[in-house]
Amino acid sequence: MTANIKITKPVLGDENEIASLLKETWLTTYVNKKYRIGKKDILSKDFDSKKKLAKWRKAIVSNGKCDYICVAKSDKKVIGICTAKKEKVKNKIGAIYVLTAYQRKGVGKKLLTRCVQWLGADKDIKLRAASFNRKAINFYVKNGFSILDKPFYYKELPNGKKFPLIEMELIQKSQK
Repeated sequence: MTANIKITKPVLGDENEIASLLKETWLTTYVNKKYRIGKKDILSKDFDSKKKLAKWRKAIVSNGKCDYICVAKSDKKVIGICTAKKEKVKNKIGAIYVLTAYQRKGVGKKLLTRCVQWLGADKDIKLRAASFNRKAINFYVKNGFSILDKPFYYKELPNGKKFPLIEMELIQKSQK
C-alpha cells in the first residue's frame, strides 16, 4: 500500500484535498468526550472557506522560504501532510496529519523525516500535540521526541472550546 506513496511539495490545486484531509483527520483525532468536544465543535473550525483555500494557495506558492509543507500522495491523491517552520530559538513541526487508512504504514515517518531534513540539524525542534492523542505522542516518542512538560498550552476552537496540548522536543545530535 505504501509502495506508490510519494512525498513531495504540494502544488497549486492540492489545496482542496489538503482542506479535506485536515477536516477528516481533525474529526477522527480531536472529538473527545472528556473535553466535551464533539463533531459540531470540530466543524466550527474553518477548513475550506474561500479565504482558507486562498491561504493554502499562498503557502503553496511561497513554500520553502521560512515555512515548509510536504504532502504524501497515493495515486496523485493527498493522503498526508506535514508542516515545518524555521524559528529563531527552536525550529517547529506545525502539524502532521495522515488519513486513517494510511496510518501505521510509514507515511507519517516519511513526512516527519522530510520536514526534519528541511529544518536542518542546527537547532532543536519543538512541536505540540493534544495531550489525549496517545497515537501521536507515541509516534513522536518513537521518532526521538521527548515530552517536555505536563499539558499547559491549549488549542482553542472557534466556538471557544479548548483542549490541552503538550510540548515535545527533538534534541538534534549536533546540539547534544
